[in-house]
Amino acid sequence: MNDRISVVWNITRLCPFACSFCCVSAVHVKNFQQISPNNDDTPVLAGELSFRCQVDIVDQMDADDFRIDFSGGDVLINPRNIDLVLYTSAKFGSDNVSLSIPGTFLTNWVLDRLLGKVSDIEITLDNLPSVKDDSRPLGYPKIATESLKRLVEHGFRVGVQTVLKQENMNANTLEGLHHLLVNIGVQKWSLLKFFPVGRYFQRSHYVPSDKTYQETVEFIQGLTVNSPVKVHFQYLMPQCEKHDFRCRAVSRSIGILPSGKVNACFWALNRRGEPLSDFLLGKLPEENIYDVLKSEKAEHWRCQQRIVNNCELFERMEVK
Repeated sequence: MNDRISVVWNITRLCPFACSFCCVSAVHVKNFQQISPNNDDTPVLAGELSFRCQVDIVDQMDADDFRIDFSGGDVLINPRNIDLVLYTSAKFGSDNVSLSIPGTFLTNWVLDRLLGKVSDIEITLDNLPSVKDDSRPLGYPKIATESLKRLVEHGFRVGVQTVLKQENMNANTLEGLHHLLVNIGVQKWSLLKFFPVGRYFQRSHYVPSDKTYQETVEFIQGLTVNSPVKVHFQYLMPQCEKHDFRCRAVSRSIGILPSGKVNACFWALNRRGEPLSDFLLGKLPEENIYDVLKSEKAEHWRCQQRIVNNCELFERMEVK
């Protein structure tokens, strides 16, 4: 393998939040409590991998071939997940391991263990703490904002992901978010298109038009022209300089689900958070990751990269 493949590894569906549009259809854990791992290493949630199986997957991977972003669910809801992050960091190097988290359970103990072990930590923040966002549980923006402050103060490289949807694509919200990120000291702001997957599978009427996205991208570009925050537009976003519908499945990225299933595109999830059938490549660690990536199905998606303006997932999402 020549270039590193980016792996989005959703290591658990357990989460203290119950967001209405969750792409992995997370399992809600009440009362904002961390879970206690089972002493016999059986998964806390049926169908998810044990810690030993997760380590087996990491052991299958050559350190020069992959970059892993651990996500969920909430990675930090299970202390054993931190052990897995540290194990992976020791093998791949901190530059090739990152976290995408909602921001809960960031105790000093957790922060001290992770510092210097990951390249960056990203938190999703779609709206200002003072604004009620119907797509997020009450209190989410405030918790995310306070967590960003703690991460910056602790010395982490911090990023924010904002999913652009109808509720936040207005000047007041975007200006407020940018101002907030600058004041906190966030280094990177990633703007993402809204994908009707997971619990919103095929509900494409929620997706803003390309014209609306284009106007929003132009507004943000003007807003952040001299910003200390590095702005990154998802490559599928109209009007951004990297706009490109060529498929990145397998050729540049894959997804791994809590069950060990390998997804050609980490966005291609149905209402239950399961891979769409054509995107499912195999299951780890029963199968070896390199055998999965050499399979006929993987080669199909690798060939899609050579076809311009052909995102099959977006075509499917047009179904109402």
